[in-house]
Amino acid sequence: MKKNTWLLLMALIIGLFGVFSTKVFGYDSIEVEDGTLYGKTEYAGKDTLVILVSGSGPTDMDGNTSLTLGRNDSLVQLAKALKKKGSSTLRYDKRTAGKSAQSITTEEMDFDLFVDDCEEIIRYGKEQGYKKIFIAGHSQGSLVAMLAAAKEKVDGVISLSGPGFPIDVTLERQITPQLGADSREITIIKGLRKGVIDNTVKEDDPLFSPKNQRFLLTWMEYDPVDAIRELDCPILIIQGSKDLQVDQSEFDKLTAASPKSKAILIEGMNHVLKPVKDQEENINTYTNPSYRVDGQLIEEIAVFVKDN
Repeated sequence: MKKNTWLLLMALIIGLFGVFSTKVFGYDSIEVEDGTLYGKTEYAGKDTLVILVSGSGPTDMDGNTSLTLGRNDSLVQLAKALKKKGSSTLRYDKRTAGKSAQSITTEEMDFDLFVDDCEEIIRYGKEQGYKKIFIAGHSQGSLVAMLAAAKEKVDGVISLSGPGFPIDVTLERQITPQLGADSREITIIKGLRKGVIDNTVKEDDPLFSPKNQRFLLTWMEYDPVDAIRELDCPILIIQGSKDLQVDQSEFDKLTAASPKSKAILIEGMNHVLKPVKDQEENINTYTNPSYRVDGQLIEEIAVFVKDN
């Protein structure tokens, strides 16, 4: 399989209780029903907190996935840059990634668990006494952030490279140019729309294992367009023109659904929030942290937070 196709597919992989929190070896630790979520705060005062929600698959608080060699460090770079702009940030390992995955064993993953966890993180931020709290979700995290913010009030939502279509449509749009409309992967997606799981796929398949298919069924229940329409807080939608995974039509879909949102298309920025000149550089940014997060992205978020 070509390097570009393999990397793209890897990148696609995918409260009932009060918040109890402690500090463990430099981490923020937030107790949830079945374990502990771990995060890190970049502290710049109590005026504003920006919570960062990572994307799909085993993507950790820094924006890195265990499915590829190397790091991109997109979220840790963004967190530290926003700290310099005067906003505290909190990023966390989702339950399927990093230190959180060592604490939480989820036998059957459900998309709602990501949303529930995000709500707990927002409540934790409120308990810390921040005057304003914003939540910024990247890729899959965009939908998670919107759904959580509809239940747990925040001062603003920021969508970073967020899909505008339900996940089955997004996957179909991403996979078809790479593997073809008659591929097994597209056949599986069409089956999922009918509620049918292909149990002949191997359990170690990174995208369509039976376990992942069951998770996708719960994710497919949500349409980002419906989610963004439910929000009654300020919204910032940011997309890069060089995004290989979420194209401009998805950005257009979100902005059309929320006409009062501030929408920014950043020329030259890719899916991992880095400015790139060509395809080779675009691919390299996924595994080389020397590429830095886009400067315009940092400025746009800083202004949005300040103005709201």
